[in-house]
Amino acid sequence: PGEYSYFIYTRDYANNTNIFYEETFKFTIPKPIIDYILPVSLIVIIGIAGVSAFTIYKGIKKYSRVIEKLE
Repeated sequence: PGEYSYFIYTRDYANNTNIFYEETFKFTIPKPIIDYILPVSLIVIIGIAGVSAFTIYKGIKKYSRVIEKLE
């Protein structure tokens, strides 16, 4: 990703060479969208895993209290 410039280099069968370079020969490669999606999706996945682990922990805690009351 970034801004690039290039020149055109030509050579024929008689070994004559020409180089064409102008400032207008520029192009830009944009930053891929995956560079934004990947970190955000990782944060979301870690958040969902944390919430589900916390929910399971609370459920196990509640279940152990129910078992104690039954005994």
